[in-house]
Amino acid sequence: ISDWYPPGHGDVFESLYNSGILDKLLDRGIEILFLSNADNLGAVVDLNILQHMVETRAEYIMELTDKTKADVKGGTIIDYEGQARLLEIAQ
Repeated sequence: ISDWYPPGHGDVFESLYNSGILDKLLDRGIEILFLSNADNLGAVVDLNILQHMVETRAEYIMELTDKTKADVKGGTIIDYEGQARLLEIAQ
């Protein structure tokens, strides 16, 4: 489970699992969860992304934006053995 989240993101996946909330959500038929960082209070569900996730049965989707010179902290996307991966850097 510790591999489900990068450092500093609140251990949300492990917390959902350990608290039993994950099982309760699954028992209610809830299979998709929208998460956003606390520093992005304007985040909303994009229905086009949700539709794509449902249609392709993707296990995980991450919306990305271009980094700016101000974006020195946090993760980045890398090509690892031919696959896109998230590389998180502890802050």
